[in-house]
Amino acid sequence: EKKQRWIMIGKSVPGKDVKQCINRFNKIRKQVVEQKQRQNQLLEEKLKAVAMQMQTLKTKTKLKNLSEPTHDNKTYGTETTIKFHMPRIDESDFDKYQGVKCLVDGLEISGIGWACIRNVNVQGMCISCGLSLDIEINESSEYKEWCASKGCSKLLHLKFEALLLHNQNLSKLGIFDSSSVIVQDIAKISMRCSCFECAKLAVVVNLVRGKASETICHDCHSRIRILYQNINLQGETKQLLASSKVGNFKSKVKRDPRIVPGNPLPNEGACKHYRKSHRWLRFPCCGKAYPCDVCHELESGCDETPWARRQICGYCSKEQPFSKDKPCIHCGKSIGLAKFTSHWEGGKGQRNQAKMSGKDSKKYTNSNLKTSSNKAKRVGNAKKLKDIEMKKVSDQKA
Repeated sequence: EKKQRWIMIGKSVPGKDVKQCINRFNKIRKQVVEQKQRQNQLLEEKLKAVAMQMQTLKTKTKLKNLSEPTHDNKTYGTETTIKFHMPRIDESDFDKYQGVKCLVDGLEISGIGWACIRNVNVQGMCISCGLSLDIEINESSEYKEWCASKGCSKLLHLKFEALLLHNQNLSKLGIFDSSSVIVQDIAKISMRCSCFECAKLAVVVNLVRGKASETICHDCHSRIRILYQNINLQGETKQLLASSKVGNFKSKVKRDPRIVPGNPLPNEGACKHYRKSHRWLRFPCCGKAYPCDVCHELESGCDETPWARRQICGYCSKEQPFSKDKPCIHCGKSIGLAKFTSHWEGGKGQRNQAKMSGKDSKKYTNSNLKTSSNKAKRVGNAKKLKDIEMKKVSDQKA
């Protein structure tokens, strides 16, 4: 079969025989293989350069004080300076630390050697009184404030330790350390990353779930792109709630307020505005999740209310793209507003006879109301037969 194929190729190429076609094929194949080998060598050299840069950054942080910036890089067009603090935690020791661990799902990076969290917008709650908190933490500061609720004298403290993201670590973002704040959700994040081509620092701000964020390197003008689908929080919140009891004082927070995949949302996602909707909507303006658009307008303080692009199932807390009619992709339950119909539809539609359409045959079932006309009994053959029977009865009495 192979020889016949080459014979057919030689016949189809004008002015060439079989040997010339085979030699031309081998020459082209050799050129393609050599080109692929050169591309692989260039890629390995770039990866080695990024690894050397990460190693030099680690050695600088060991020599310098951790509170001082270890790398500065001025951005073009502005007078601001990018200050980078090397993470203190390595991904190999991630499981050894205690606290709320931050894991990312579906992370996609393009044109990036490594990345690290710069700012985090956190939705939290006071462990004592349950006061809702909106906290913003950067890589070099901690959150320390007294609780603003009346009757609560808790000192709120929250610290975030970030990890480096690279090709060997695409899931571990960092760890929250706190004994007085419950981390409920992460609204938005900002990342600092290095260009894969020239190793210069760049900043990608306001990253939200399910939406790709892009920027351009100011040195080599290569494209930098980051996309992630969801952020999961794992930690010992139940033990934190149990340890919040001091003397005769009991914490008002009695359940885990976090959005944990596998656990239902409060009231299964329903609110007082939409009692039959079992989902929360994540709005792109603030990155926070609310049961409905009315709750978002009342609590978020955003000037505008854009359409939500993502939703969270009220039964299993699975975050997914927004859909109007489709069920949850994880548990299969209907989470949107139920469709109301005016017909029976085999028991799956309207079951209230008062709201049922008059054209449906089930509307007057088991009812004392009139279901058919009695005119057929008063006229026609039925009337004649009835008159004959009445006449026979009267003759018998006479």
